[in-house]
Amino acid sequence: MMNVEEDVVKKEVSQVSELISRIGKEIVNSRGKNPVHFYNLGIIYKSLDQYKEAIAALQRTVKISSSMKIAWFKLGQSYEIVKKFKDAIDAYRQLVELDSRDKHGWNDLGIGYQYNGQNYRAIEAFKNALDIDPWYDPALFNLGNIYKKLGKFQEAEKMYVKMRKSPSHFATLWYRIPERKFFNHKKDR
Repeated sequence: MMNVEEDVVKKEVSQVSELISRIGKEIVNSRGKNPVHFYNLGIIYKSLDQYKEAIAALQRTVKISSSMKIAWFKLGQSYEIVKKFKDAIDAYRQLVELDSRDKHGWNDLGIGYQYNGQNYRAIEAFKNALDIDPWYDPALFNLGNIYKKLGKFQEAEKMYVKMRKSPSHFATLWYRIPERKFFNHKKDR
């Protein structure tokens, strides 16, 4: 006898399979020229943790339509997950070239640089995000962390204090605990 969870999982797998099949038919019908079909396929593969397939579909998306910002963003994320940081950096660079006012793109580019050991480039990318939105909590947090990692404790503290004063509830929910840890480490020095 099947329990409720197994039944739900089987139903979801069936729905995903049907969706992939439908998108595949749409791709064939459009002769592979509609980037949205490949994008949707990439997102489905990404949600299934099938990153090799997701990357292939998203690469096809940006090959067809190099101006599709969200595809560059999702491609960069997928590269990060499989630890291909240089490729992630390239994807995020494309994103910020398309829209130099995209604070999320600059922040993610900074993360890519940071993972790749390019800390000073990461700092510049995080600063670019903050030039767009001085209260952008993820960039404040990431910049604070990289300053802390580099031993620049005063600069790190400025970022954490500013983040604590942020009007965003996001900072309160996600970043207050790491900020407290920072100040505890500071006292231990």
